[in-house]
Amino acid sequence: FLNSAVLQQDPDGDGFSSLAEWDAKTDPTDPNTHPPYADKLVMHSRQQQEYKLRFAARPDPERFQIMRLPSAKWPQRDNFYLKVGETSEDGQFRLDSFQEKRAMNDVGIEADATELTITYLPKNEEHVIVRNQEYGVPTYFAELEFKSAPGLIPAPGPPFFVKEGEAFTELAIIDPETKYRVLKVNEESVVITYQTGVEPEQTVEIRKK
Repeated sequence: FLNSAVLQQDPDGDGFSSLAEWDAKTDPTDPNTHPPYADKLVMHSRQQQEYKLRFAARPDPERFQIMRLPSAKWPQRDNFYLKVGETSEDGQFRLDSFQEKRAMNDVGIEADATELTITYLPKNEEHVIVRNQEYGVPTYFAELEFKSAPGLIPAPGPPFFVKEGEAFTELAIIDPETKYRVLKVNEESVVITYQTGVEPEQTVEIRKK
C-alpha cells in the first residue's frame, strides 16, 4: 500500500501490468494468464487506396466495357469486356447486373446513364457504377504497431499495414495459437477480431493514438 507504482508493476513478467491484469480479470502472479496480446496493438493511422473504374461503352447487347483507371497499386490502364456474371481479368470485381437509364448531362442533353452493379470481391461489397462516370472503390489500411513491454519476447517489430478484411501474422512468433484479422478500419479506430484454437472469436476496438 505504500508503493504508489504498484499498479504499473509486472510481478509475473508477462509484459502486462497489475492494473491491466485486474481489468482483464487475469492472475498478475501467473505468466500463463494475461490479457490478450491484441491489447498491446496501437493504431497510428488509416491509409486509403482506390481501385478506380469507368463504365466506358457497350460494344454489343451482352457485353460492357469497363476501364480500370491508373492508381497507385494499379498504374496500368486496362479494359475489361464483360457479360453479366463474369469476373474481371484482374480478379477484383464481378459484373452482377445492369439497369438501362437516361439522364440529363452537364450540358442539358439527355444521355445514356445506364448503371452497372458490381461486387468488389476482396471485400464482397456491392457498388454501382454509372456510364461515363469515374468511380473509386476505397480500400482502407490500418497502420498498426505491437507495443513494446518488458517480458515480451521477441521484441516487437516496426509498424506494419493491414488491409481491411485481411488477416495478419505479425504476432505469430509470440502468439502462434491465435489468428488475428482486421475487421474494420475507421478514421479514428480499428476493429480487430482474434481467435485462439476453438475458443469463441473475440472482438476489440483500438483507438488511434
